[in-house]
Amino acid sequence: MTLSTEGIEPISNAVPKVWHIETVLIMETCPMVLAGIRHLLAQPYFQIKHWLEVSMVVDIPHIIKRHEADLVIMELSGEGESILDGLKIINQYLANWPSASLIVCTALTDDRLLKQLVAMGFMAFISSRIRYRP
Repeated sequence: MTLSTEGIEPISNAVPKVWHIETVLIMETCPMVLAGIRHLLAQPYFQIKHWLEVSMVVDIPHIIKRHEADLVIMELSGEGESILDGLKIINQYLANWPSASLIVCTALTDDRLLKQLVAMGFMAFISSRIRYRP
């Protein structure tokens, strides 16, 4: 049997070779996850002009008003904040910028919460749950 790829477009050609992003805003509390996000976005297939980082969810609207972000990657809550703060900010963000790209990065795995996020219309969900296995 012979397998031919003639006429089949590879998946890698279906997406841009370089993603040009004017401004990315990252809100992540875990240093390991933040380092991973930074490393990923520093790869040559991402061209980012401006990097913005905040440590609290409540800071996101203030930064967005001054520097409109093309991509927001955020945890649901910062130190001392509740998940409800994050959900409120997501709602505001999607209401004001419905075509904006938003990625939620969280260690939480509650099905009800994830269904709520999907219903809100966010772009993607990344699990940042870290498990240590000796």
